[in-house]
Amino acid sequence: MKITFSKIGAIAWYELKMQWRQRGTIVMMLSMLVATLAPIGFIMAESGGGNGGDGMALKSAISLTWSPIGIVLALLMPLLSAATIPRDRQLGVRELLDSTPLNYGTYLLGKVIGSWLAISVGIAGIALLAGIGWWLIIGSYNVLEYMEPWLVAALPIIMINIGIIILLAAHQSDGRHAVLVAIFFVVVLPMLLGLQSKGDWRDALNPLRPALFFEYIDVSTINETIQLKLLPISTTILTGFVQLGVVGIGAWGWQRLKERP
Repeated sequence: MKITFSKIGAIAWYELKMQWRQRGTIVMMLSMLVATLAPIGFIMAESGGGNGGDGMALKSAISLTWSPIGIVLALLMPLLSAATIPRDRQLGVRELLDSTPLNYGTYLLGKVIGSWLAISVGIAGIALLAGIGWWLIIGSYNVLEYMEPWLVAALPIIMINIGIIILLAAHQSDGRHAVLVAIFFVVVLPMLLGLQSKGDWRDALNPLRPALFFEYIDVSTINETIQLKLLPISTTILTGFVQLGVVGIGAWGWQRLKERP
């Protein structure tokens, strides 16, 4: 078991480094950072660079911060992560690993964990910088309340959606086919399930995770015309991890079938 964990750790570390060597990861993180800090810079400019928190509540700050992050994590990051395993195949890494006594389940788990870590590190940095910026604007605030959407919404979306798309695309021959799988997952599937939140099983299957996304943004304007019905956050997270487990078992089982003589 120790050997298994060490192999998982080695693959995860390799994937973490590979993710951050990709130009796409760096560009995506910088884009999220700019989108997150832009409102802070604008408000500071309007207030003359001082503490401009007279009418700025922490809830509004969270909404402005979370909105771009939630969209990118739900829609764009899966597209970037889709080729995680097919890329190994194209680089010849997969063939090299096949020549070693490496269990395929260990390989899958290491790749998923490495991707989680790579994206989470970037998101943690963005959360820290944005938190400092808002502290300068609105003054001292409840740090736990500020961290809630990052821990309760961002982290589960990373783990569920990124994990699912990596596993769904694990057996694709190249990056293009993997991206097509991701497009179906984050674009076509939500359209089939319905883009308006219903608060039922369709929201539980929806990759956009509406309960997590809308919980931390200001929906007052939306609710004037559309009454959102959201699942409980716990239900959304639980069903998401169930989906991740099912897809993981499917990816592992498909490989076992291919290995049968």
